[in-house]
Amino acid sequence: MTTFHNVTSDILFPNYLWTYITEVSKEGIVADIDKLKDENPKGRKGSNRGGWQSPLFCTYDDPDLPHLKALERDVAAFVNTKCLELNADIYVHEMTWWANVNTKNDYNVLHHHTNSTDFIAIY
Repeated sequence: MTTFHNVTSDILFPNYLWTYITEVSKEGIVADIDKLKDENPKGRKGSNRGGWQSPLFCTYDDPDLPHLKALERDVAAFVNTKCLELNADIYVHEMTWWANVNTKNDYNVLHHHTNSTDFIAIY
């Protein structure tokens, strides 16, 4: 039998699926998304097929969307807390985000986000 020396182990492609309940109101989130849809009924074409996708927003943008901005802060705080608990060398300080609205038979095609660390919030 072969003997192996100086063997190390590394975590490769770790994925976490965290689920939690936000205190940001569902009605407020829906109202903010409805406002975006009213302002831009065609939406942005990305990976969505049949659904609607909002413009991109960044942490430093200040749209008049108080519930979505509160959700952004809430998700960042949650992820940062979990990363600290795991001693992960990751800290969310900036996000790019958008809203997708899919109904029956709508979907998003298989895709990836390059040059980023993805934290995806689905509500």
